[in-house]
Parts: sequence; C-alpha cells; structure tokens
Amino acid sequence: MGMNNKKFLNRGNTNATIIAVIAVLGLLAVLAYTFYSNSKTKITVNVGDNSIDMELDNSQLKAVEILNLLFNEQNRKRETQALLKEFHNVYYAYDPLITEELAKLKGDEDVAQKLRELLSDLQGPFHRKYHKFYNIEDKSIIDAIEKLGYDHQVSSALRDLMVHAKGPFKEIAKPMRFSVPGGNRIQVGKGASCRSNPYFRRTVKIFDQTKTRMADIIVEQSFDCPVSNDTEESELIDLIQISFQDMKKLVGDAAIPKFEPGFAKFE
Repeated sequence: MGMNNKKFLNRGNTNATIIAVIAVLGLLAVLAYTFYSNSKTKITVNVGDNSIDMELDNSQLKAVEILNLLFNEQNRKRETQALLKEFHNVYYAYDPLITEELAKLKGDEDVAQKLRELLSDLQGPFHRKYHKFYNIEDKSIIDAIEKLGYDHQVSSALRDLMVHAKGPFKEIAKPMRFSVPGGNRIQVGKGASCRSNPYFRRTVKIFDQTKTRMADIIVEQSFDCPVSNDTEESELIDLIQISFQDMKKLVGDAAIPKFEPGFAKFE
C-alpha cells in the first residue's frame, strides 16, 4: 500500500509540473499570437482544474498583463519562478540558490565588479554590522585590531611579528645624510635631528653608502628645521648630526665631508 501511495505522489508531482509548463507555454503563445494579430479574441488556458480566461485586444495587451497572470497566485508564481530558473537561468532576487550562480561568475564580469563595489562601500548585505571582513589596505582595520584586546590570538600574532621584525615590522634601512656640526658639539654615541625625523629620540644604527661601516647612536637632540608652510617638509628632514668620532667610523681615513650620504635603521 505504501509503495502505491509513493507512486501516486510521484505521478501527482509530475502532472503538476507538466501542467505548469503547459500553462506558461500557453500564455506565451497567447502573447505571440496577439503580437501578430490585429483581431480581438477570447482565450481560455486550462491549468489543472482551474482555467484562465483572457479577452485580448492587440492594441491594449501589454507584457505586464501576461506576467501578472503568471505571478498573481502563490503556487503559480512558485512554478513560474522554477521554470524560469530551470530553462532560462532567471532567478528570483531573494532565492538563496542565486548565490550558487554568482559563485560561478568570472572576476571581470560586470555583476562581479558591482558586487565588489558593494563590499568596498559596505552597502546592502555587506554593511559593517553584518560581518567583520576588512580591506587589509584600509586604515579602518587598525581600529578593529585595537578593539581586539591584548589576549586575542591576532594581537598575540602581531606581537610576534614585531618581536621578530617580520611583515610590516621588518626594519629597512632608510637613506639619510650625516654631518658634523661646527664645534663638534655632539657627544660620541649621540645624535641630533629634526623633531619630525623618524629617528628622533630613537636608538639607531647608521651606515655608510656601502653598508660596510656603521655606528650606533641615540638621536636625543633636535635642531631647527624651517619650512615655508605647514604642508611642506623641511629640506633637513633626512639629516642627522653626529660626532666627529662617529663620522670617522663611517668615512674611515677619508676627509670629513659637509654631508655624508648613508643609511639608518632602528636598533
């Protein structure tokens, strides 16, 4: 008995699908007929035990009227959406299965580009309150990391990078100029720079141009670095004044120059 019921249900589902297909094809045939006919007519489309009657006048029929007939009843609407999806890849906007089709898009397609723009602008389903994904090159990620707290695994990983000078904490020697001020007033192992110099009040290692000679100094003092306006950097921003003895470590037996080009990095 159970097997007979199962066969009956399967036959019923098949019949329902066939009826839906006939209904859609019938309505589309009506639409085609009215486009090529100037006469008035009344057409009845049977859908199972139900029927749809339409009085058609080519001068008044609109495509929206056909669509309204297909979507004005819930079961018929569901069947129509299923047929459009199955045979024409047309998806209802709120159908979760549409994401499977979106996943197949190529990166250079227009829809893919628009989706990335929504994500970048944090609009629609990508609004910040719905997720915690960040553009790694956006400064807002710093605020998010700051809120993680000390014990978070990401915070711990960042500290490891800093300790081992990896990633964004990898120290790279930057070009600098070195000079000995008049009167040799800088103590050995000390230095002076603009307050805006990245090495001001830091312990640094300085090198000659070949990076074969070096000296360790602490840039403790500052000197005036005039600028014409607040938006410009001083021409002295890359200058560190050092002692005569530390300069000799860089130039060896050569004469002391007015400015010695070289490199500096954090100790």
